[in-house]
Amino acid sequence: MVDLYKKFGKVRHIDASQSIAKVYEETRKAVLPQVHFILGPPRSGKKTLGAQLAERTNMANLHFDQFLKEHNLFGKDDETIVNALISHLVSQAAPRVLIYDFPQNEAQGKYFMKNCVTPQNVFYVKCSKDDC
Repeated sequence: MVDLYKKFGKVRHIDASQSIAKVYEETRKAVLPQVHFILGPPRSGKKTLGAQLAERTNMANLHFDQFLKEHNLFGKDDETIVNALISHLVSQAAPRVLIYDFPQNEAQGKYFMKNCVTPQNVFYVKCSKDDC
């Protein structure tokens, strides 16, 4: 039966002998949206590139600074911020999400990958000082 489903997509094997919490964690991560990050210095074109990429590939956009502002998260610790972001992603109907300017530090990135998913892509937009 599994061979039939392999033709249509990815089959995930879950070890049911693990604790229920571990099985839940594996399945929760499997149904989260694909996440893509766009990073780079101010005025490097992240927003412009991201808007075009999201429009052409039907991805949802999430600007991290705007997310922080809308959820009153400025000044909060990294774990609180990342947990709020993960909760938001879990509630997304979009199968793919493009996030601008996240992570803002290494701790956020590590905590996100440990508790959510590894990003599908990380795009780093750079430009010369003259161009930016």
